[in-house]
Amino acid sequence: MLLQKRVNLFFDGFTLQYGTNGKIQALVDVSIENVDATGVDFTLDYDSKYIVPSNFDTNDIATDVTNTFKANTEVFTSEAYLTKEYSELTSSSIKINLVPDPQTPNGEYIGEKQIGSPKTEDVKCILASDRKVSLGKMSFQIVDPVQVCNMTQSQLNSILSIEDDSAYIMYVGDDHIEYFVDVLPAEWKVVRTLLDVTPAVEERTVTAYSIYNRCSDTTKAGTLADLVAYLNQTMNTVVQRYSDGQQVLGNMIWNSEDETFTVQYSNGTEYNPLGNVTYTVSQNYAGTDKVVTVKVTVKPVTITGFKKYDNRIFVIQ
Repeated sequence: MLLQKRVNLFFDGFTLQYGTNGKIQALVDVSIENVDATGVDFTLDYDSKYIVPSNFDTNDIATDVTNTFKANTEVFTSEAYLTKEYSELTSSSIKINLVPDPQTPNGEYIGEKQIGSPKTEDVKCILASDRKVSLGKMSFQIVDPVQVCNMTQSQLNSILSIEDDSAYIMYVGDDHIEYFVDVLPAEWKVVRTLLDVTPAVEERTVTAYSIYNRCSDTTKAGTLADLVAYLNQTMNTVVQRYSDGQQVLGNMIWNSEDETFTVQYSNGTEYNPLGNVTYTVSQNYAGTDKVVTVKVTVKPVTITGFKKYDNRIFVIQ
C-alpha cells in the first residue's frame, strides 16, 4: 500500500517543569501524523551524564520502562497501551512499543481496519490520516539543568538521539500490517517553564497607623482596601524561578477582586483598622497557577501623649 502523504513520527521536547521529587523533569511529546497507525515502536539513546528516563509521576530515576510514559487519555482510554514484552529500558537507551488496547471502544481517535494475513481480523488503529495526534509524553530527569539549558541544538541532539532504523510506524497495508521506517530525526529545543513565584519580602510587622498613613487621601478607608494598598506599595516584588535556572524579578499586583485572592485572619473574620491582627494574604501570580503568600502583622497604635502646635493637636506614638 502506497502512503499518499508524508508520514511523520514526531518527538517534541524538552518542556521542563519541577518534578514532585524536587528535581527538573523534561517531558517529550510523541505524536504521529498522516497515517492510521496500529502502533509505533522506537528506541531513544540517551547520555546518562545529562538526562535519564524517569518515573512520570515522581520524576525519580526509572527502573521500569512502563512508568516512563503517560498516554494521551483522549487516544488510549486504558493503561493497556504499552506492549511490555517489546519495551525495554537499559543504561543508555529506552525502547517503547505502543499499541491500542483491542478492547478500546471506537471513537474520535480510535477505529478499526481489517487485515487478511496471517488471518482475517479487525485491528485497532489510531486515526491520524489527516492530522497530527499526540500519543502521550515521555518523562526524563535532567541531571544538570543549567548545562542542558545552555546546550546548542547539536549538543541537545547528542544527549538524546534516535537512529533512522530504530523507529517505525505500523499501519494496515493491502491486507496485512506494514511498517513505515522513514522517520524524521528529532530536533530538540528547551522550553522553559515557570517553576514557582516567591515574594521578595514574605513577612512584615507594622502599626495600624503605618498602613493607614501609606494610603492616599482618596483611598484611606479603614477597610481591607488599606491593606491591599499597603501590599502594592511594600510587598509587590516577587522572584520568578524558571526551569532553566534563571531567576527574574516581577511585579505582583494585589487585587481583592481577583478570584484567587484570599485572606486569613489571626483574630476575627474581617479587616480591623485598629490592628492587633496578623493577615495571611494569598493570590495567584499574573494569571498563573503559582500562588504568592505574604504575612502582615499589624500592631495597634500605642498613644504615649499629645502635643499642641499652631492650635493643632498631634498624637505621639
